[in-house]
Amino acid sequence: MSEMAESTSIMLKSISDSVLLEMKEMDKRHSVTMNFYSIIAQVAYFLKPAMIPFFACRMVQLTMEKGLCKYSIMAFVNYASALCLDKIKKKDIEDASRIGKAAMSCWMKRYHTTDLLPNLYLVYYCFVAFHTEPMQACANMLRQGFDAGMSLGETGIASSMQFII
Repeated sequence: MSEMAESTSIMLKSISDSVLLEMKEMDKRHSVTMNFYSIIAQVAYFLKPAMIPFFACRMVQLTMEKGLCKYSIMAFVNYASALCLDKIKKKDIEDASRIGKAAMSCWMKRYHTTDLLPNLYLVYYCFVAFHTEPMQACANMLRQGFDAGMSLGETGIASSMQFII
């Protein structure tokens, strides 16, 4: 895991929202694989949280090799949260914030669909953004994630946000 985390960290040293916006779109086959990893990471969060850094690193590496898809944004945010929680290497809030902000900016400009919005907001504003953003702004965004989750029928994610807010 440490080798995988180190190679992922090297890949992301110069990542920014402009780099993400310029990436080519991932083909459908790899996008389905990314969706699978994303679902498995959600399950791992509850059953085996120690696996989330592995899935985040694998998804980020696949994105850097094959191109960007909407599930890639979730991968970058999961990776950033793992950096904040000291699950990958030494806690690195500065890198986590840069990666998380770039991913969220790309999400807003390139994809901005609602299907992953509750998950993105939960992970980003709960584990990454509060280190560098005002607490009230994070709470407001979590509230928006809660509303989006309820409107999509994602009651599990929405109720997680309700307890945090």
